Amino acid sequence: MYVRKCSRCQEKTSTVYGGKKFGEEFLCEECIKKAVEAGEIELPSESDEPPKYTIIKVLKVVNVLYLVVSLLVQLSIFSTFSSMAHDVPPEMGMSVSVNGVMGGVSVLALIQTILIFSVVWVFILLVETVVKIYHKMK
Repeated sequence: MYVRKCSRCQEKTSTVYGGKKFGEEFLCEECIKKAVEAGEIELPSESDEPPKYTIIKVLKVVNVLYLVVSLLVQLSIFSTFSSMAHDVPPEMGMSVSVNGVMGGVSVLALIQTILIFSVVWVFILLVETVVKIYHKMK
């Protein structure tokens, strides 16, 4: 938080306490009211929404696509190795424990995928929150 002096009355203020920058001037809340009443400045309308950041939407879509594709790949690889383990003749030395190992690897890969998805999603929510706070302070 930056504490600044009002350009007109020299009172210390900041954006948290109602100060805003208009052009080159930084005005306190009282000076803003006086300037609006005198018609020197116009306040922006309350309906001005912060800009929509398309990169955040793209990150969300890519994150969901990563989750779906990763799960599909894991299922297909597990089913492929599972069917290969059943097709191998017993004299080749392939034991039934391969299914157990592949099951364990598949479950761990599933947990890893969900963990990465969750971390990226939390990061996206954090960025959105910071952007909202920035626009409120602006």
